[in-house]
Amino acid sequence: MRLLVGLSVVGMSACLSRFWPYGTERSHAGKRGWFYPIKNVMCAQGPRQSRHREGLSDSGSEGASEDDDEGSTTWLGTPMSELRRTPDCSAPLPPLRALDNHTVAIRTDLLQAGRAPVPYPTRYRDAWDDVHVKMPCSDKNLFPVEDGVQSRWALIEKTLSQTFRSSQDVQEAMLKYNAAQSKKWDFTALHAYVKGLKSDEAQELLGELLPDMARLALSAQQLVTQPVPLLKTGSSHSVTLSQQQVACLLANAFFCTFPRRNSRKSEYSNFPDINFCRLFEGSSPKKVEKLKTLLWYFKQVTKNPPTGLVTFTRQSLDTFPEWESSEKKLTRLHITCEGTIEDQGHGMLQVDFANRFVGGGVTASGLVQEEIRFLINPELIVSRLFTESLQPNECLIITGQSFIITILIILILIVFIR
Repeated sequence: MRLLVGLSVVGMSACLSRFWPYGTERSHAGKRGWFYPIKNVMCAQGPRQSRHREGLSDSGSEGASEDDDEGSTTWLGTPMSELRRTPDCSAPLPPLRALDNHTVAIRTDLLQAGRAPVPYPTRYRDAWDDVHVKMPCSDKNLFPVEDGVQSRWALIEKTLSQTFRSSQDVQEAMLKYNAAQSKKWDFTALHAYVKGLKSDEAQELLGELLPDMARLALSAQQLVTQPVPLLKTGSSHSVTLSQQQVACLLANAFFCTFPRRNSRKSEYSNFPDINFCRLFEGSSPKKVEKLKTLLWYFKQVTKNPPTGLVTFTRQSLDTFPEWESSEKKLTRLHITCEGTIEDQGHGMLQVDFANRFVGGGVTASGLVQEEIRFLINPELIVSRLFTESLQPNECLIITGQSFIITILIILILIVFIR
């Protein structure tokens, strides 16, 4: 079940089929939605041009009416054009600054439109503990060798600085600093992706894109200079990163450099997967398509480094409203069996009733609404690095410049659907 709260709620067809009989034969085919406007919550660039399609009109002129036949009804409630969107309904954002409950990893005093934010602090600061992300570039990230231990980061730097001539080279590189996984990891999907490329495309991937991604990953000590806090269960905390910092962290995830994240038996057993090792395994064509999407993202961020910010906020609710006994009415509500969360929900708060591990199976074989939404905006995936599994009274709010929306990921028990 997925919600775009107009802020906008998408993918309700499976639920609505129990209450609303119109158009349910298409409820499984893609992302559907219902849209609900909330006062003073993220609202985007005004209504888009109406999209007329099989009776669907953004103006609502072809929506439900008493004279409509049941088979032609595609939406109910308030016309989309009457719902509010950002920036028209947004209040000015308060000045960005670091607080006890808000970690800001950039220099706010040096922010300039169109220029990459400056990391804060100036020099890399390490924190190898149970309340921060254990970074691959930490001096405490050690690798066992015959006569003792060595710096795992030094091995990663040496390995990823080498030339890639084939997907086999990429596999061997990752296994050099993940030697314990050499008999466990499978790179079938990665090999299939490269094999399906044309000669010039494979040359561009191996000779340009992957080396650019490796350099991005190896810039961690220069870009991510502040320890990234873990957003743990029961906590209410925010983390603001630059898009460039997010890209750096995701490049490390692609090359599987994050320590202690390859086993469900580690201290991160209650966190989602972040290293992309499970994305490379198996022969599912879905994984090949995921790789296409993610590599397109990396191509964009390496050629044209982004300059925006992304904020991740974990919030916990101590007491719930008495939903079953409440007599309060919903405000303007739009229910539709057409459209998508990213298009019709543009400029609205997008609410995802999510897997307790944010992103679900996005770095594995999952490919339904939550995973698709994360692939459309891969910056969302980095939340898996530091967000512990969500409880029924918690949500994760992600606000980002590249997607011009706020995405609210919420795990909640829906009693009335049972």
